[in-house]
Amino acid sequence: MAKNEKKKDIELFIADVGPIALSCTPDEENEIREAEKLVNQTWKKWTRVFGANTAPHELLARVAFRFAWLYYREAVAGEAVDQVLAELEQRLDDNVLKH
Repeated sequence: MAKNEKKKDIELFIADVGPIALSCTPDEENEIREAEKLVNQTWKKWTRVFGANTAPHELLARVAFRFAWLYYREAVAGEAVDQVLAELEQRLDDNVLKH
C-alpha cells in the first residue's frame, strides 16, 4: 500500500450478518469483495445442505474451518514450492560455480 493511498470505509454482509464495517484501500476492495462472495457462497450452500438441523453459529464455524483448512493446505504447498526452488537455485549455483 502506498503511503498516500487513502482508506475507505466499506460494509460487508457475511452469513446473514451485517453490516460489518471495514476500512480498506481502493486497491484492496475488489479482493475483499471476492472473499465476501466466496464466504457467502459457501454459507448459502451449507445452509441448504445442513439447514434446519444446524445452528447458524455451527454453520459459520464450519465455513470458517473450511477456509482455514484451505489456507493451511495452500501454505504447506507454498512451503514445498519454496523448498524445491531453493534446492534448484543451489544446484544452479553449484553448476555455475564449477565452470
